[in-house]
Amino acid sequence: MAWKKTNSVKNLPTLQSGVTSLTDVFKLVHSRKETEEFYELEAAEVVDILLLEEDLPDINNAPDFSLIGAIKARLVNSEQNTSIDELAWILPLDTNIKQYPLKGEYVIISSYMGFLYYSQKLNMLASPNFNVVPGLSQLHDVPNGDFEMEEFQFDSKIRQL
Repeated sequence: MAWKKTNSVKNLPTLQSGVTSLTDVFKLVHSRKETEEFYELEAAEVVDILLLEEDLPDINNAPDFSLIGAIKARLVNSEQNTSIDELAWILPLDTNIKQYPLKGEYVIISSYMGFLYYSQKLNMLASPNFNVVPGLSQLHDVPNGDFEMEEFQFDSKIRQL
């Protein structure tokens, strides 16, 4: 999701004594401008994922298989501390995705045509097997019940080919 960061300058530059030049005035005006950084993409922490048939919501008494691979993710900058219930389901950008993220991993979120999508995982720990760093999208410590590894075995011997 796109977000902006505003930086304001707190200190004024000192002007030299004597007649103020045009360059000094430009420096003064430029130093007083607030700068704004625009980010089109945002990192998000995965807090839930739909992988099994029993996890899928029902539509007309049948599971909605179009949501396989959908995640709930908390945007690191613009949704800090948002509860899991308030987060929307986000679909993968690529319909042929083969590697789904784990809870606690980070993905890149973007918005196209009014819908949120996630793309690849962020390389947080330089491991092709395990990049879980839970809690960066919250200002407080992660409660024990909020994060749990389900049937996942970390293997430090796995390397990239």
